Amino acid sequence: MAARTRTRGHLTGQLASLAVTELLLEAGCAVNELTASDYGFDIHVLLPARFPGEATRWPMSADSVLVQVKGGRTFSSGVSLTREMWRFYLRSPVPVYLAVVPSKGAPWIELVDRLAQDLEARESSEGADEAKTKIRRQPNEDPRWSPQLFVEDAILHARLGSRRRRAQVLEWARWRGGSDPELDFLLTLGELAAAETGDYTQIDEQVASYLAALPGLVERLQEEGVIGGISDAPDVSFLELAAQIVDGEFLDGAGALEPPASELHDLLHEFAGIISSRDLVLLANREHYFAGEYFANRDAGLGSSV
Repeated sequence: MAARTRTRGHLTGQLASLAVTELLLEAGCAVNELTASDYGFDIHVLLPARFPGEATRWPMSADSVLVQVKGGRTFSSGVSLTREMWRFYLRSPVPVYLAVVPSKGAPWIELVDRLAQDLEARESSEGADEAKTKIRRQPNEDPRWSPQLFVEDAILHARLGSRRRRAQVLEWARWRGGSDPELDFLLTLGELAAAETGDYTQIDEQVASYLAALPGLVERLQEEGVIGGISDAPDVSFLELAAQIVDGEFLDGAGALEPPASELHDLLHEFAGIISSRDLVLLANREHYFAGEYFANRDAGLGSSV
């Protein structure tokens, strides 16, 4: 091959990188490509303090994330990585996002911690490091290719400051896989209310205050029959909600905080003024609904808190 020959692979990779860069710039980020020494990360992303929207100028934060780009025909049916590489990403104290631009199908970008929640990649076993685990994304699945959705998620996880904290909030916020995602979401907010206030008798009122900040979400849950009445209060009494949280071992029978609730309580106090309960409500909303529903569910004027 001639020394100056250019390959289709060069073109594909650079076009994918350009597409990702455009998304990041629209999110208000400053972008630095790591071209000189790429050891598994392609882009260093400095985050804005909040999603800029249509602003003509906006403040930047000191927080950052790393992005690995995958592009081309190979990734049209998903992303296959060795377990060793998955763990390499997961060990990073800085949040890592995988951005995929396939030749067929919609592009997507996602937090590696979220992708790997259900993978066996977290655990090492003899001779298994080179075994590959594939993440599949079908054309009809949520592509999660939105500047606002990306940057609000990235700001929150960067502020958490450690992979242990990221794992903690994702474990709390994620959908439990029950038959009723709306009720599961309500229970998740009930757990936040108990951890934030330490008072299980006020769970329904506190959950109502979370929902009041998301009027679009309230409308949707009213249509689903989860929220009732014009007061926007949950159509579940605090005793019913507390009883279900007790069953989930978040509270004990007397209403005291169990270890998972205490950990969330401590996190809220540790990050007071940095991460708000609204940030966590929006994270839980994202974990329970696809991106299209996520934006349909929330007030268009809301951005990540500063």
